[in-house]
Amino acid sequence: MTDSRRPSRRRARHQLAIAAVAGAAALSACTTAAETAPVNDVGGAADNTATTTITTIPTGSFPPTTINATTITPTTATIPPTTIPTTTTTTTVPEVLDVFDPNCVTLAETGGSLEAVGVARGIDDPTGLWFENDQIDAVAPGDLIDICLDNGVNDIDGQPRPPIDDAARGAALAANVERQQSKLNELFSG
Repeated sequence: MTDSRRPSRRRARHQLAIAAVAGAAALSACTTAAETAPVNDVGGAADNTATTTITTIPTGSFPPTTINATTITPTTATIPPTTIPTTTTTTTVPEVLDVFDPNCVTLAETGGSLEAVGVARGIDDPTGLWFENDQIDAVAPGDLIDICLDNGVNDIDGQPRPPIDDAARGAALAANVERQQSKLNELFSG
Protein backbone atom coordinates (compact mmCIF):
# COMPACT_ATOMS: atom_id res chain seq x y z
CA MET A 1 0.00 0.00 0.00
CA THR A 2 1.39 3.38 -1.00
CA ASP A 3 0.54 6.82 0.19
CA SER A 4 -1.30 8.83 -2.49
CA ARG A 5 0.49 12.04 -1.53
CA ARG A 6 3.94 10.55 -1.98
CA PRO A 7 4.90 9.44 -5.43
CA SER A 8 6.25 5.98 -5.69
CA ARG A 9 9.91 5.39 -6.31
CA ARG A 10 9.18 4.15 -9.77
CA ARG A 11 7.22 7.27 -10.60
CA ALA A 12 9.97 9.51 -9.14
CA ARG A 13 12.60 7.74 -11.25
CA HIS A 14 10.40 8.16 -14.32
CA GLN A 15 10.01 11.91 -13.71
CA LEU A 16 13.74 12.24 -13.10
CA ALA A 17 14.50 10.43 -16.37
CA ILE A 18 12.09 12.70 -18.27
CA ALA A 19 13.69 15.77 -16.71
CA ALA A 20 17.17 14.53 -17.66
CA VAL A 21 16.13 13.85 -21.27
CA ALA A 22 14.42 17.25 -21.46
CA GLY A 23 17.52 18.94 -20.06
CA ALA A 24 19.75 17.17 -22.56
CA ALA A 25 17.41 18.13 -25.41
CA ALA A 26 17.34 21.72 -24.22
CA LEU A 27 21.09 21.80 -23.96
CA SER A 28 21.61 20.45 -27.45
CA ALA A 29 19.02 22.84 -28.88
CA CYS A 30 20.77 25.92 -27.53
CA THR A 31 22.20 28.12 -30.23
CA THR A 32 24.93 30.66 -30.00
CA ALA A 33 25.41 33.33 -32.61
CA ALA A 34 28.35 35.63 -32.39
CA GLU A 35 29.15 38.30 -34.91
CA THR A 36 32.30 40.33 -34.61
CA ALA A 37 33.50 42.93 -37.09
CA PRO A 38 37.17 42.61 -38.01
CA VAL A 39 39.56 45.23 -36.66
CA ASN A 40 41.10 47.39 -39.36
CA ASP A 41 44.84 48.13 -39.58
CA VAL A 42 44.55 51.60 -38.09
CA GLY A 43 43.38 50.26 -34.74
CA GLY A 44 39.68 51.12 -34.94
CA ALA A 45 36.72 48.95 -35.76
CA ALA A 46 33.55 49.63 -37.67
CA ASP A 47 31.34 47.69 -35.22
CA ASN A 48 32.92 45.68 -32.43
CA THR A 49 29.89 44.03 -30.83
CA ALA A 50 29.21 40.41 -30.02
CA THR A 51 25.66 39.15 -29.56
CA THR A 52 24.76 35.93 -27.79
CA THR A 53 21.25 34.46 -27.83
CA ILE A 54 20.28 31.35 -25.86
CA THR A 55 16.81 29.89 -26.30
CA THR A 56 15.48 26.80 -24.59
CA ILE A 57 12.96 24.78 -26.60
CA PRO A 58 9.99 23.73 -24.50
CA THR A 59 9.37 20.00 -24.14
CA GLY A 60 6.85 17.85 -22.38
CA SER A 61 5.24 19.34 -19.34
CA PHE A 62 7.99 21.87 -18.57
CA PRO A 63 7.29 25.56 -19.26
CA PRO A 64 9.48 27.25 -21.92
CA THR A 65 12.46 29.26 -20.69
CA THR A 66 14.02 32.13 -22.61
CA ILE A 67 17.22 33.92 -21.67
CA ASN A 68 17.54 37.51 -22.89
CA ALA A 69 20.24 38.27 -25.42
CA THR A 70 23.29 40.13 -24.15
CA THR A 71 25.43 42.53 -26.10
CA ILE A 72 29.14 42.75 -25.32
CA THR A 73 31.07 45.76 -26.54
CA PRO A 74 34.82 45.17 -26.32
CA THR A 75 37.17 47.98 -25.48
CA THR A 76 39.84 48.86 -27.99
CA ALA A 77 43.31 50.18 -27.34
CA THR A 78 45.58 51.89 -29.79
CA ILE A 79 49.21 50.87 -29.41
CA PRO A 80 51.64 53.40 -30.87
CA PRO A 81 54.32 52.05 -33.19
CA THR A 82 57.65 51.34 -31.54
CA THR A 83 60.79 52.69 -33.09
CA ILE A 84 64.26 51.62 -32.10
CA PRO A 85 66.86 54.34 -32.46
CA THR A 86 69.77 53.48 -34.66
CA THR A 87 73.17 53.68 -33.08
CA THR A 88 76.52 54.00 -34.70
CA THR A 89 79.77 53.02 -33.12
CA THR A 90 83.12 54.30 -34.16
CA THR A 91 86.05 52.08 -33.41
CA THR A 92 89.46 53.61 -33.53
CA VAL A 93 92.05 51.08 -34.54
CA PRO A 94 95.39 51.90 -32.96
CA GLU A 95 98.04 52.77 -35.45
CA VAL A 96 100.52 49.96 -35.98
CA LEU A 97 103.93 50.95 -34.68
CA ASP A 98 106.79 51.10 -37.17
CA VAL A 99 109.02 48.66 -35.29
CA PHE A 100 110.59 45.23 -35.87
CA ASP A 101 107.84 43.31 -33.96
CA PRO A 102 104.69 45.42 -33.22
CA ASN A 103 103.27 42.64 -31.01
CA CYS A 104 106.20 43.03 -28.60
CA VAL A 105 106.36 46.83 -28.45
CA THR A 106 104.03 49.28 -26.73
CA LEU A 107 103.92 53.06 -26.68
CA ALA A 108 104.17 54.78 -23.29
CA GLU A 109 101.03 56.91 -23.04
CA THR A 110 102.14 58.76 -19.92
CA GLY A 111 105.46 59.23 -18.24
CA GLY A 112 106.28 56.96 -15.36
CA SER A 113 108.14 53.79 -14.62
CA LEU A 114 108.85 50.58 -16.47
CA GLU A 115 107.38 48.77 -13.45
CA ALA A 116 104.01 50.49 -14.02
CA VAL A 117 104.07 49.43 -17.68
CA GLY A 118 105.01 45.90 -16.60
CA VAL A 119 102.16 45.73 -14.08
CA ALA A 120 99.68 46.97 -16.71
CA ARG A 121 100.88 44.25 -19.12
CA GLY A 122 101.11 41.47 -16.51
CA ILE A 123 104.93 41.40 -16.52
CA ASP A 124 106.39 40.73 -13.08
CA ASP A 125 110.13 41.05 -13.92
CA PRO A 126 111.17 44.72 -13.73
CA THR A 127 114.86 43.97 -14.28
CA GLY A 128 113.97 42.10 -17.48
CA LEU A 129 112.20 45.25 -18.70
CA TRP A 130 115.28 47.32 -17.81
CA PHE A 131 117.55 45.07 -19.86
CA GLU A 132 115.19 44.83 -22.84
CA ASN A 133 114.90 48.62 -22.99
CA ASP A 134 118.51 49.56 -22.04
CA GLN A 135 117.28 51.94 -19.36
CA ILE A 136 116.46 51.80 -15.69
CA ASP A 137 112.92 52.51 -14.69
CA ALA A 138 111.92 55.94 -16.06
CA VAL A 139 109.95 56.36 -19.31
CA ALA A 140 108.64 59.50 -20.98
CA PRO A 141 105.32 59.84 -22.84
CA GLY A 142 105.74 58.50 -26.37
CA ASP A 143 108.69 56.19 -25.56
CA LEU A 144 108.69 52.79 -27.25
CA ILE A 145 108.86 49.94 -24.73
CA ASP A 146 109.96 46.39 -25.59
CA ILE A 147 107.70 44.09 -23.54
CA CYS A 148 108.83 40.65 -24.82
CA LEU A 149 111.52 39.64 -22.34
CA ASP A 150 114.52 37.37 -22.93
CA ASN A 151 113.68 36.62 -26.58
CA GLY A 152 117.21 37.41 -27.81
CA VAL A 153 116.18 40.34 -30.02
CA ASN A 154 115.51 44.04 -29.61
CA ASP A 155 111.91 44.14 -30.84
CA ILE A 156 112.10 47.88 -31.57
CA ASP A 157 114.98 47.79 -34.11
CA GLY A 158 115.47 44.04 -34.73
CA GLN A 159 119.08 43.95 -33.46
CA PRO A 160 120.22 40.84 -31.56
CA ARG A 161 120.24 41.14 -27.79
CA PRO A 162 122.42 38.91 -25.60
CA PRO A 163 120.65 36.83 -22.96
CA ILE A 164 120.49 38.21 -19.43
CA ASP A 165 122.79 36.41 -17.01
CA ASP A 166 122.56 36.41 -13.21
CA ALA A 167 125.62 38.66 -12.77
CA ALA A 168 124.15 41.34 -15.05
CA ARG A 169 120.81 41.09 -13.28
CA GLY A 170 122.49 41.55 -9.87
CA ALA A 171 124.46 44.55 -11.14
CA ALA A 172 121.25 46.14 -12.50
CA LEU A 173 119.48 45.67 -9.17
CA ALA A 174 122.42 47.20 -7.27
CA ALA A 175 122.50 50.16 -9.67
CA ASN A 176 118.77 50.70 -9.18
CA VAL A 177 119.18 50.67 -5.37
CA GLU A 178 121.97 53.27 -5.65
CA ARG A 179 119.77 55.43 -7.92
CA GLN A 180 116.85 55.24 -5.49
CA GLN A 181 119.13 56.06 -2.54
CA SER A 182 120.50 59.13 -4.30
CA LYS A 183 116.94 60.35 -5.00
CA LEU A 184 116.03 59.86 -1.34
CA ASN A 185 119.15 61.77 -0.25
CA GLU A 186 118.14 64.66 -2.54
CA LEU A 187 114.64 64.74 -1.04
CA PHE A 188 115.86 64.76 2.57
CA SER A 189 118.65 67.29 2.01
CA GLY A 190 116.47 70.00 0.53
